[in-house]
Amino acid sequence: MQTLQVRDCLDPSARRVRVDERYRDLAEADVEGMRAFAVFAENGGFAGLVTDRQATLFPSRRFGDLLARRQGEALRPDDDAVRALHRMRVAVQAHLPVIEPDGTYLGVISVQSVLAELVRRAEIYRQEREVLVEQLEAERESLRAQYLHLAYYDSLTGLPNRQLFQERLNHAIVQSSRRGTEFSLLFLDLNRFKDVNDTLGHSFGDRLLKVVAERFSKLVSETDLVARLGGDEFTFILHDTGDVDTVNATARRIFDELAEPIALDGIQSYVSASIGVSRYPADGVTAEALVMNADAAMYRAKEDGIGACHFFSPKLHDRMLNRLDISNALHRALEREEFSLVWQPQVSLTSGVIVGAEVLLRWNRDGVKAVSPAEFVPIAEETGMIGAIGDWVLHETCRHASRLEGLPLACDFRIAVNFSPMQLRWHKEKSVLRTIHEHGLDCRRFKIELTENSLFLNKEGMAEFVRELGAAGVAISVDDFGTGYSNLSSLKHLPVSELKIDRSFIHDMQASHSDKQLVLAMIGMAQMLGLRVVAEGVEHPWQVAVLKDFGCDIGQGYLFSRPVAFDELVRRLEAPPFDVRAMLSAPYPPPGQTALAGAA
Repeated sequence: MQTLQVRDCLDPSARRVRVDERYRDLAEADVEGMRAFAVFAENGGFAGLVTDRQATLFPSRRFGDLLARRQGEALRPDDDAVRALHRMRVAVQAHLPVIEPDGTYLGVISVQSVLAELVRRAEIYRQEREVLVEQLEAERESLRAQYLHLAYYDSLTGLPNRQLFQERLNHAIVQSSRRGTEFSLLFLDLNRFKDVNDTLGHSFGDRLLKVVAERFSKLVSETDLVARLGGDEFTFILHDTGDVDTVNATARRIFDELAEPIALDGIQSYVSASIGVSRYPADGVTAEALVMNADAAMYRAKEDGIGACHFFSPKLHDRMLNRLDISNALHRALEREEFSLVWQPQVSLTSGVIVGAEVLLRWNRDGVKAVSPAEFVPIAEETGMIGAIGDWVLHETCRHASRLEGLPLACDFRIAVNFSPMQLRWHKEKSVLRTIHEHGLDCRRFKIELTENSLFLNKEGMAEFVRELGAAGVAISVDDFGTGYSNLSSLKHLPVSELKIDRSFIHDMQASHSDKQLVLAMIGMAQMLGLRVVAEGVEHPWQVAVLKDFGCDIGQGYLFSRPVAFDELVRRLEAPPFDVRAMLSAPYPPPGQTALAGAA
């Protein structure tokens, strides 16, 4: 008769049970006997497991309840519950029984500690699972909120993005259509903002945009919307607003906000904008039409000048189509060889000798239609075509300039090439110098003309560019001086060697004493800084006399020559100098005399 060890999981004290021989015989007999033995254990009030020679486990009912097993159901060694028992490595009174070779021993596992650990871990698992589920739900909601925010809001400024703007615009159309109300769409573009990115860097530009966006957010009500479409473009939806006065008042508040300087990294930046307006339903009943028409009005506002707001009109649609047509044609103009260069002499007001020539770009579209640079250059800048066009201009200029070798040129003769700030993307100072050297030319024969505004807005970014060119011998000339918002003192930090006074001042000297004095002041201050002065738009001998008396060095304009082909320039370089002495005695004209039309 064998003694079997059984532990009640509810009673910590061990109880020994004498098992009758017949029960042991049943247990040794077969599987049915093992099941019966499990019943015996249950009848004894125990929660236990019984094993046979194949290491099959038979749980009693109380034990099976804990494992969600039926009484007497066999548990194989590869069963998950059995594996779990082994993995837990908990203290038990007996290991899984080892069957002796003669097969005479049956062991019963003591399961008090096993069951207690199972129950404890099951409760921990349940609690951890509940916490995990809650965490997963919270994370899912957080990710969903983040996704929605990324989908509908601009990551840089936090403003609604193009997607949300489109949905809100469509909603505004539906609501206004139902109610019979109006609303206005404002399309805003920051002026010359690409210059900031190109010279001060995109990081600086991004921070500038964030400040601008914060200011815009303060200007709209909770029912209205301001969104960033991308780049430097913003839109405003003004609900229940269709009258011109209300829209103009909003535009004025926008301009006033932008008028305040923005200080970043010790740099005071001034941002201006142009605004185009379309109104529902007068200017369109679809989102596409309203945006397109507001965009067209915005481009018209740019032509009106800084801080302009323009309302859409049907005529603007034709202008927009024309801009699109020009943009498409520009992409084909280079390969079709539709561009050409003309040269306008620059003359010494002391000797009458030609001391330079400005290279001007001309576009003869399709070989028959001349397109004004004022019309296509801004579009070339916006579309990025200015890089390829500027590259062609520089190479073509150098190709022609190589033919000037051997001519009786003035020792200080220089060829002036206009340079857009946008070209900095393609033309760094080294590429300019490389192009000049490739044609075997002397850098001292060239000067780069940059507008006053580009130097002032991008002073830090331009500094390295102009210094490298200056060190190589290329002169830097400030074009259209007096029309921008820089000053002579700001130029002393840059290696500028020449100022070009804008033609508008030269023209107005006749009728305006203040303009005459302003020209005198600009020339005087330039001389104090050691800068050479070129006067543009010289059309009459009396202007030569006044400018020479003021100390101006060089004149350029129709009085001396219209822009001419290169061969004509060569002919004039070989001709005698202009007789400026005769011009100096020209009488000052009476008020009302008109200037020559089409002055360069």
